[in-house]
Amino acid sequence: MATTADIIGTTTDPLPFAYDAQRTTLYALGIGATAAELDYLYERRGPKVFPTFAVIPAYDALMAVMARSDISFDNVVHGHQKVSVTRPIPPAATLHTVATVAAVYDMKKMAQVVITTRSHTAEGEHLFDTEWGILVLNSGGFGGEPPPAREGGAPARAPDAVIEETTRPEQALLYRLMGDLNPLHADPDFPLVARFDGKPILHGLCTY
Repeated sequence: MATTADIIGTTTDPLPFAYDAQRTTLYALGIGATAAELDYLYERRGPKVFPTFAVIPAYDALMAVMARSDISFDNVVHGHQKVSVTRPIPPAATLHTVATVAAVYDMKKMAQVVITTRSHTAEGEHLFDTEWGILVLNSGGFGGEPPPAREGGAPARAPDAVIEETTRPEQALLYRLMGDLNPLHADPDFPLVARFDGKPILHGLCTY
């Protein structure tokens, strides 16, 4: 990766992404939806689409702008994620997404690359935006600015409600069918897996 601010402003052409109700249903199953949430799993009920599905149509554009910026899968970890949806996501559509490198920050041992995307329907209606914080290991120390403090966080009090979910052992293998084929989530022999006790890890976005 070209450290410093060289890659800021790198962008993609609008990339198309077509999907149908089977894709949104598979996404719902991948993030752990159960038969109790049939509105998200059954075509005769729409189906409804989880707002976080926005990260799926944006993924190809993310990968394209990372490639243009010479950011390799072999050395990255997902740091943070943001989604802004303007209206409910339809269960089937063809969307067009543009990705842009918005910022690069120096974290001494690593760099944080912030990538934004904007997605429109084929008719030009703005549907949602995403923001991805990508941590590029061993790429810090280039004299850049540190990342700004992020607002938010849990309040200092007891939660209003608690929901507990069980992660299935094969859940990462199911979620990767959405398009994130990073070996970190499947291959115990992948070098970066050694940082996680030799066990492939679940996608952060699967819990999102």
